[in-house]
Amino acid sequence: MGKAGYKHFKKAENSKVKLKGTKKVLPKGLNVTDTNFKIKKIILQDPLKKYVEGEILSKKHLNLQELLSRLKHHNSNMKLQALSGLNELITYWSDEILRSNLQILLEPVVQLSLERDCEIRKNAVKFLAVILKKVSTDQIAPFYSTISSHVICAMTHIVPAIREDSLLLLDTMIDTIPELTAQQGDELLPHFLDLISNSGRTMRSLSLHLEGKITTDRWRSQVFARLRTLLSLMLKFMKKEQQLQSQPREIEFNRNEFLYLNLYRRRIKEVYKVVNVSGKIKDHAIILMPLLLDTFVEVLPQNKNGDDHTISTLAAALLQCILDIIHCLWDILSQSDSKIDLQNWFQVTFSTSIACLLQNHFPYSSSQHDASQKNTKIILKILNHTTNDVKCILQNLTLCFINFEILNHKKNSESWTKCLNYSRDCLINSECLNSEECLMLRRCLKAISRRMNIKECASLFDDAAGLFLKLHNSNPPIVQTLFNFLSEIAQDRSLRHLHSLPNFKDWLGSLPELLTKKSISISTVNTICRLSSQNIEPFLINLDGWIEYIIDNLPSLVIFGDEKGDAKKKILFLLYKIRDWDEEMIENLNKAIEKEYLGPELTSILLGVFKYKLNFNDDQDEKIIEMIRNMSCLKSYT
Repeated sequence: MGKAGYKHFKKAENSKVKLKGTKKVLPKGLNVTDTNFKIKKIILQDPLKKYVEGEILSKKHLNLQELLSRLKHHNSNMKLQALSGLNELITYWSDEILRSNLQILLEPVVQLSLERDCEIRKNAVKFLAVILKKVSTDQIAPFYSTISSHVICAMTHIVPAIREDSLLLLDTMIDTIPELTAQQGDELLPHFLDLISNSGRTMRSLSLHLEGKITTDRWRSQVFARLRTLLSLMLKFMKKEQQLQSQPREIEFNRNEFLYLNLYRRRIKEVYKVVNVSGKIKDHAIILMPLLLDTFVEVLPQNKNGDDHTISTLAAALLQCILDIIHCLWDILSQSDSKIDLQNWFQVTFSTSIACLLQNHFPYSSSQHDASQKNTKIILKILNHTTNDVKCILQNLTLCFINFEILNHKKNSESWTKCLNYSRDCLINSECLNSEECLMLRRCLKAISRRMNIKECASLFDDAAGLFLKLHNSNPPIVQTLFNFLSEIAQDRSLRHLHSLPNFKDWLGSLPELLTKKSISISTVNTICRLSSQNIEPFLINLDGWIEYIIDNLPSLVIFGDEKGDAKKKILFLLYKIRDWDEEMIENLNKAIEKEYLGPELTSILLGVFKYKLNFNDDQDEKIIEMIRNMSCLKSYT
């Protein structure tokens, strides 16, 4: 079979037509290989440049202009490499070089916050944060409008991912340039509403975050957390501005120079700014308040019994954030010159809707059944909700404060009684409260003092004074909170009727003893010195008994926060308030002056007290004056 196949193949090959060609032979001398070839010139698109000597370059040997041009390149990797190179450059730049290049650097970097590539946006925001940390607020102020306009563009962008990352850019502004962000915060507030709601014919309604990569609850939590931070920043700035305007000016007098003083208060323009912001907040609150309350209603469990007050961990964290925003809105309106009108408007408009939070579920408690879920943990971190309080004490106290301070309810109403009883229970068990809860309890007590009559608040404040006397030797956070609150009551002339309460009188009498401890804060010293000027009888009686121990303790007394170093002088000035002078006390003080036991500076003040007694001795016993006159330290005094 193999032979037959081969014969068949051979026969087929022989039958093919054969084309015969002529044989060409190269002439002699041409039978060689031609080694010549042609080439084209190599043209470099980006030839090597000669840089200026001493010019700072990136690791890839690129200068500032080249890196800025690459930020506009169509390729994403080129933009990322350019951002990395710019980050390398500014680490070696001096402040002077950065200031001179700030304008050409900021605009292209901020524009990258609107890029479609997520990695480019996040790297641009990080690099912007590095720039803003290296320059002062005054230097960045001319370019703030550029940054804020890009933030607004990002917050209103059609792409959901860019809207989500706009909050990162806002975080950078709040962290690095808080003062500028607070000044222009009213321009950003309307765009928060666009992130979580849709505008209808008559009112706005909550929108669902369906196009994004995160859940609706998580997205709303992110927006509300930034909104709370921004409002808190605006409130802090407004209080600071008003405090600066109310502070007296310090003037250095020089006899050889003319002194020019303006007749009017400083910067009327800033006062107008505060009023204007409060007016805009009113417009935003009309839209924002219904959205806040609707958001909380959505996370509440459905079909709940009226007796069951348990809510989820997520609802508890969101409730605290919403209450903080309401509190900030109220405080901002209170900073306006027309605060009474704005507060009345807020009470009339929103008291009914806020009261719904108190009707069926107060006091709230948390079930913690969803605390281990991944999405809940992320939201709790976003809302900065770190406590796992099952009793929701902070939320309930904040609701009590809003009820006492904001809601326009009658004092005998059901919600008022609920909140009053809850505040009293928290006061009785205040040893377990943390510092944040103590601060909110103090605000509740202060609000009660402004709203309630004498009989209703007297027992509550007497209990507060008794609790301080019980705990003042221990160190829970409530001790300092109660001290600050009772001090405010003692200094309020409209509440002088409370000074006759038994526990309150004992508290006033215990204040001089605080100055005999090993350490004390400067705020406590200032409070005691202010109270001494009001001639409160229980305080002055006990001061007479403790003054020698106070002076003996002065050299070793540690005063926290005494930056100016004048706290011990203030304590020594309490001698002017002493009414009961005796021979032993005068002799001991005379020895202290002679030996300079208190140091030269305090000794001169002590000597001045006795000189004052000699010159103004109308109310003193003649025997005491004679003993002071015979003191050896005053023999040289005429």
